[in-house]
Amino acid sequence: MQHLESGNHEISMPYTSPEQLDKTVYALLSAINREADLRNCLVDAEIWEVETVRRWKQFK
Repeated sequence: MQHLESGNHEISMPYTSPEQLDKTVYALLSAINREADLRNCLVDAEIWEVETVRRWKQFK
């Protein structure tokens, strides 16, 4: 994971199919949400694939 100057983070996730990427991304968003819940916090997360228009969002 790399912290970018914009305040975003860059994570490399190898995958073999779009379905596998979806599953991995939603697992990551779930883990982020669980961690926030443990700390009584809210999550506003968006993940995007560089060089495509694919986006995943979670707002809670």
